[in-house]
Amino acid sequence: MRFQASALAVLGLSAVLSHAPSAWKPPVSDEAAKVEKLDRDLSAAGVRGDLDASSRLIADQAIFVDDLHESGKTTTKADNLALMRSADYKLGSETFDDIHSKQFGDTVVLWGRVIAQGTD
Repeated sequence: MRFQASALAVLGLSAVLSHAPSAWKPPVSDEAAKVEKLDRDLSAAGVRGDLDASSRLIADQAIFVDDLHESGKTTTKADNLALMRSADYKLGSETFDDIHSKQFGDTVVLWGRVIAQGTD
């Protein structure tokens, strides 16, 4: 089945929401820039079908929320790697659009939109 997915993840924090939109354009920290690069590396590994790289880049405790079928179903790292191993799965491309990141202490939050094309 052909699919085109558009994912939009939005983080709502009262501290962030209390700022005026024009005031909330912080510079990307070095750590946030590293997380953005890791996310792009993970995307490239998915397009290549590189299970080893994907396994290294996804945290063991990672939880994903399915927005492709708007089910809200959660999956794990193991679930995602199993899907990548499936003969029916092929990620043809992923395009990042309007990606943002913000560091909160030792945590970096990344959000934006990803448009993916492939088969499942």
